[in-house]
This record gives sequence, C-alpha cells and structure tokens, in this order.
Amino acid sequence: MATRQVSCGLYKTSPPWGGDQFLDGPQILFTTHLSNAFQTLKSHNPKSHKLCTVRKNPSFTAVLQSYIRNRRFNTSSTPKPNIIVTPFEASHVSTTVTCAKKIGVQLKIRSGGHDYEGISYVSDVSFIILDMFNLRNVDVDIKDETAWVQAGATIGELYYSIWEKSKVHGYPAGVCPTVAVGGHLSGGGYGNMLRKYGLSVDHIVDAQVVDVQGRVFDRAAMGEDLFWAIRGGGGASFGVILAYKIQLVPVPPIVTIFHVEKFLDQNMTEAVFHYQEVRQKIDNDLFIRVLLQPTTKDKTRTVRATFIGMFLGDSNRLLSITTPEFPELGLQKPDCKEMSWIDSVLYWANFDNTTSPNVLLNRTPDSVNFLKRKSDYVKTPIPKTGLESLWKAMVDIGKVGLVFNSYGGRMNEIPESETPFPHRAGNIFKIQYSVNWNEEDVASDKDYIDQIRNLYSFMTPFVSSNPRESFLNYRDLDIGTTDNGKNSFSQGKVCGEKYFKGNFDRLVKIKTTVDPDNFFRNEQMAQLPGLNTLGIALVRFDYAPWGVAPLHVHPRATEIITALEGSIQVGFVTSNPDNKLISKVLQKGDVFVFPMGLVHFQRNVGYGNAVSISAVNSQNPGIVIVASSVFGSVPGIDDDILAKAFQVDKSTVDRLKAQF
Repeated sequence: MATRQVSCGLYKTSPPWGGDQFLDGPQILFTTHLSNAFQTLKSHNPKSHKLCTVRKNPSFTAVLQSYIRNRRFNTSSTPKPNIIVTPFEASHVSTTVTCAKKIGVQLKIRSGGHDYEGISYVSDVSFIILDMFNLRNVDVDIKDETAWVQAGATIGELYYSIWEKSKVHGYPAGVCPTVAVGGHLSGGGYGNMLRKYGLSVDHIVDAQVVDVQGRVFDRAAMGEDLFWAIRGGGGASFGVILAYKIQLVPVPPIVTIFHVEKFLDQNMTEAVFHYQEVRQKIDNDLFIRVLLQPTTKDKTRTVRATFIGMFLGDSNRLLSITTPEFPELGLQKPDCKEMSWIDSVLYWANFDNTTSPNVLLNRTPDSVNFLKRKSDYVKTPIPKTGLESLWKAMVDIGKVGLVFNSYGGRMNEIPESETPFPHRAGNIFKIQYSVNWNEEDVASDKDYIDQIRNLYSFMTPFVSSNPRESFLNYRDLDIGTTDNGKNSFSQGKVCGEKYFKGNFDRLVKIKTTVDPDNFFRNEQMAQLPGLNTLGIALVRFDYAPWGVAPLHVHPRATEIITALEGSIQVGFVTSNPDNKLISKVLQKGDVFVFPMGLVHFQRNVGYGNAVSISAVNSQNPGIVIVASSVFGSVPGIDDDILAKAFQVDKSTVDRLKAQF
C-alpha cells in the first residue's frame, strides 16, 4: 500500500472514496485527517466507502451537478470544490467539521442546492462541500403531532411522509417540492398557509446542530440563543443543521384552489389594486398569490396577472368571502377546484390532477435554468398610477416577472423579534423578481441580469426603505457582499439589516459566541467585528495579594465582573441621597454588576493572586478614577475647595495631592 508522509501525519491512500489518489496542498491535509478519522467509522457503517469524492474521481461531476439548481453556477468557469463529503450520519458531519477547521479550509454546506446565488456550493477560495442529501429521514409522530426531519430531506418528502400518516395534518412550508428542508427552514420558510399559520420557523420545537467544535447539540444543549438564531437566521452561519423537530398543523379534509387570469383590457389594474387592500380584512384561511408576466396578446405586448389562491375550506365558503370582499377578482364557481391538502400540494407544484403523491419523492426538478431572483416588501398600497407605470416598465424592460405573495393574518400577530425573520406586521405583500433564460453566453447573462436590476430600481418608490428589506431565502448578492466574510463588519451590516432588520445585532452577538473564528462564513456573512465595533469592551484584572482596583466610575457603561481566581471584594455606592454601599466577596465563578455612573471598586482579600474579567456594554465606556481626578487634576483644584468638600485641613489636601 502506497504511503505519503505529510506534516499532519501519515496518509494511507485508501481514502473513504476508494482508489489510490495523490492530492496536493490543502486537499492532502484535509484528506489525511478525514481519512484517518473515517477509518474507525468503516466497521460501523458499510456505506463509509462512499463518503467522499474528489475531482479526479469519475463520480465527482455527477455528484456536484446533481444538486445545482441554477445553471449560472454550472459552467466551465465556475469554481469547483476540491472534495465533496456526503455524510450518512451525524458522526460523519462532526468529523468533517473538525477536520476542515483544523486545516483552515472553507466548508460549504448544501442541502438541496436551491440557493439562488450558489453560495452553498461555490466559493472564490479553496473549499469543500458538505453535501447533506443522504441525511433525509422523516419520522412522523401523529399522536404527538410532530415530526423529526433531517436537513437533506426535501419538502416533497416531508409532505409525503405526513400524508402517509394522516390526511388532516400538514405543515406550513413552500410549494416547490425539490427544495430541501435544511436551507428552507433555516431561512424562514414560507408557503401558502402563512396567513393561517405563519412561517415554517414558527412551528419548529427542537433541532439538532453540529457546532464548530464538532459537538452535536439539541435545543436543551445548544441554549435558546442559538435555537433562536437557526430559525430564520441562516443555519449554515452558526453550524451544520442535522435535523429539525417540527409541530404539524391541522388541515381540513377539503381545501379549494383557484386560478384566475386577467389582462390589462380585463380590469386587471383594478383587481391588482384592490388585492393590496383586502389582505387586512380577508379571512386568514385564504392566501392569494399574483403572478405578473409581460407577454403578447393579439400581437401586442402587454402584462398578464394570474391570481392563484389557496383556501382552507370548501368553495362555497370561499365564494361567500371573495364575492363581497374582493368582487374585482370576479371569482366564480367554475374557477374553483376542491381537493385534499396533498392534492393541493401537487397542484401548486404544477402537476396535473391525475398525478400520484409518489411524485413528491422525486428529488430532481423537471428543468434547470439560468436564473436571477430579487425580493422586496411593500408596506403601503401602490397607487393605480404606480401600477400603470409598472405595467409599462415591465413591457419595456423585457422578460422579468413579478410574484406578489400576500401577508397579513397570523403574520401580523407574531413579533418581529420572535425569530430572526423580521418581516411581519406592516407588510402588505412580498415581491419576488424572477427571470429565467437558457442562452449559454456571457452577453445573455448580462442582459437578463440587467433587466431584473432595472425593474428592481424602478420599484424603489413603492417598496420598503431604510432599510430596503429583502428575504434571506431569496439570496441576492446585489444588496451587498463581504468578500467571503473577510471584509468589515459595516459591510456585512448593510445586507444583514436588509435581511434581518433589528435582529441583525442579536445574530452577530450569537455568532460571536458560537463561532468566534467565523469558520461558518459566506459571501454575505460579515467578518466578526472587533470590540471597537461590537459595542462591548472587555478587561482582565490580575490582583496581587490584597491588591485594589481603586474607586472609579464608568460614565457611559454598566460593568459585569466575573471572578476567575481567588476571593475578590467588590462594591459600589448608590446615588444621593442614600449613598448606600452594596458590597460582597466573590468566589471563583461569582458574578456582580456595577451600574453605569456609580463609584465602585474591587479588592483581592486573599493571600494569593486573584483574577477577574469584566465586560462593559460600550466600546468606549470611559473611566474616571476618583482619587486621581480629585487630587491629581492639571491644573489642580484649589486647596480651599477640596478642604471644604472633604472637611479636612489644607495640609491634608496638600499631602494627598503629593501622591498623584
């Protein structure tokens, strides 16, 4: 058996992907660690020989391309990973993370590959892909009305597994069955039941995550901060999502879908305008999506609006709502189709009514295009004149379509800070900008991408601002990048606030805690800020026996101190008129808080050394040492003033001044 000696150990060329392969640079280091680690796993898992593939392996291209859903990132010039790891169990994920971190190679995590910007499988630096498609078990517990679903399972597989166990349970997730759960849920997860039940993340009750040290955590072990972050904050920024435990929701035996098309000469503008108004008062059981597409009718360029509805009930009740509340839609009984919830899943996925639910187990889309997507949020109704100008812009620009997804209902009831996904109350609808093409040349890429950018620019007066909000799962590098996490915090904040609004700062703090070296990073993840930008400062105190940190004040910050070694007396004096001393002796692990602006001190009260660490909630807390300020100011305070203030004679004041 051939061997090669490298700096990190002996590499035996019987790697987990089989064959005798000699690799270069970072690949050698990574595969050395990974191969040695996986040797112990082979005896426990007969599939371990299929865990990896490298560029020279005949299967490499097939594995890489099998989960690329945007042809823009499947060209000869697209950067390729050095290695693709395809784990079958949690230990494989843990081993991959620890090995990649040890040698400093970038790890990209791919579940289903529907990342619009290819961030899960493309990088401008040397990288490997952790491809989660083998981790796709779904375990439904109907009695508990929950399910554990692994990150590599598709939404279609999840829906099918629920349907197998119950005809009156569902889950509020997306309508594209080949999207994988890992990315969909960690970015928020929305679908056609969001007005009734909110988002997918609003029904996650537990999770399993591999952290940067390779440890596997559930909700109890990871803590509520990390559990909060992975429900809409982009799970791959904090670790590797293995699985989510979800709460199922009830669905009626009969649901109704409808499909109504209107052109400009069919009162389309009036219908779209009133669509914006009804979302506040319409029944929460009703969701309406509007597809707007430039097209040709009677040899004339125009715009078509397609209203697609999902109603959790029968058609009679639906019509009793839409007829008085939304007459501009003109919905009639023949437009409505009653069916089971699982059949509605098939309908929204563009399958005909003779299709078996088994098709949901197919993980491969019918077609893969070149594409570009963008997103916006609308908070005030677009006036009719604005809509008319939009129709003209769509025709003039070319091919770009728009999708309006109605909000309101349950979305209005959930606070912005409940999960990292902040786009809740106050939004009328979300816009998805969409353009697909099949021409394989650079000029076409530029043309179509320019089209969508031009329409996005046109919409500026009609959408949210400061920030102009975006949906994380409609990833858009146009709104800001951070050079793969290597640029400043302020650059990351630009796109971060568009995705997360006021939740961005909390996400950064959690990221700092769970991944301090920014190992899990991407092109829109800011480099972890230094303390000069995070709004926090740290200081370590080392005390000699009976040493003192003298009386001082932080005028702009509260301080929290933790004793690391020894016994430390701490205290502060309350404000006038009480001037009460609050003091205690801290032992190792004890914590104490000094309120902002109050005089306080620390003293080692032992015969050995002592150590403490303090955090203050400002990058510039300021410090005023009482004795130095009073007796050591330049120029000095007049002796008479100090003598009267401290009620001592001037000789005492002079003696004290001499010490500073």
